[in-house]
Amino acid sequence: MELRQLKYFVKVAETLNFSEASKMLNVTQSTLSQQIKQLENEFGTQLLMRSSHSVMLTEAGAEMLPYAQKTLHDAEICIDRVNDLNRISIGTLNIGVTYSFSPILTETLLSFMKMYPKVKLTIFYKPMAELMELLRKREVDFVLAFRPTLPVDGVESHILFQNCLSAVVGEYHPLAT
Repeated sequence: MELRQLKYFVKVAETLNFSEASKMLNVTQSTLSQQIKQLENEFGTQLLMRSSHSVMLTEAGAEMLPYAQKTLHDAEICIDRVNDLNRISIGTLNIGVTYSFSPILTETLLSFMKMYPKVKLTIFYKPMAELMELLRKREVDFVLAFRPTLPVDGVESHILFQNCLSAVVGEYHPLAT
């Protein structure tokens, strides 16, 4: 059974007219008839009673119609959800962060949440070793942390910014010199 066949069946069942349904579906009447016949063969029962001037649903066709409509509706929802994921308008983003990077992440997350309000964010605050393990297991999508000193198999890292660490002391402190 193919979605196309269900779509054809539903359109004929709704219009009760092969000619009208074929025009609405932009297919030839013979293609439409052939596809519905294949569907009937697969089910092993007649779904439509045809005569030269009318079309009627059989008992099996009437029973199947709401399920076929629901299946087509669910298929459309499925397509919409995948398209939403591709546009990053829905989904879940799992982020691993070391405690020292928490302040940097906060402002960025607020901006992200405004841009993508339907994306669910899950933040994991953990030590570096635990975050690398989560990343290796693909339990987080990315980690914000200091670059690992040793390479981790299957993990790629990129430097986001360079920062110089400074010790700040008072002018007369012994370490000031």
